[in-house]
Amino acid sequence: MGTKFGANPLICLVFAEGSKMTALYDRDYGQWAETMADLLAQGRFAELDITNLVEEVSDLSNRDRDQLLNSLRLIVHHLIAIVEGFRGAFEPERYTGVGCDRGGVPC
Repeated sequence: MGTKFGANPLICLVFAEGSKMTALYDRDYGQWAETMADLLAQGRFAELDITNLVEEVSDLSNRDRDQLLNSLRLIVHHLIAIVEGFRGAFEPERYTGVGCDRGGVPC
């Protein structure tokens, strides 16, 4: 009865394992991620670092969304550049104007 979790040694063991996993997460993320994958594959759910695992899964979805949005922005940017390039090819007067004439040589 000397622990904050009562006399159940299993609960104490799970808490201790969780503490070790949190320390591993802080110390070596790569090793932590491999350990979490191994524990999941083996069905050893009681040993998982649930707090950090939930945070990482949430961050993963945010990173995927951000990466998708950045890719879409880049595609739109390139499409606009392509359209502007075609306009320039067919509307040369649009790109000539004051200060463009260099000694009788048009731009």
